[in-house]
Amino acid sequence: MAGAGLRRSRGQGEDLTPLQGYILAHVQARCASGARVVPSRDLAAVFRISHAYAREQARALVLLGLLEVRPGRAGGYRPRSSKPSPAERSRPR
Repeated sequence: MAGAGLRRSRGQGEDLTPLQGYILAHVQARCASGARVVPSRDLAAVFRISHAYAREQARALVLLGLLEVRPGRAGGYRPRSSKPSPAERSRPR
């Protein structure tokens, strides 16, 4: 199953790393099954990586616009909604 985790990022023209693809698929699946957010500690446990590395990889997906983050104690990552927030609509490009 070579390349199963690779996905095209939206409009970026870059491929995700296999781990980023797996993280994206995992977050999408968990949220589709009813989870509101997926904490980075859960990502670290599932993929057997450090918590810091899980945050780093998820942050890259946030910067690519594929995930959004909910900060705080009850926070985590979720798939990006299709509608931009009012702050994003007013942000210069």
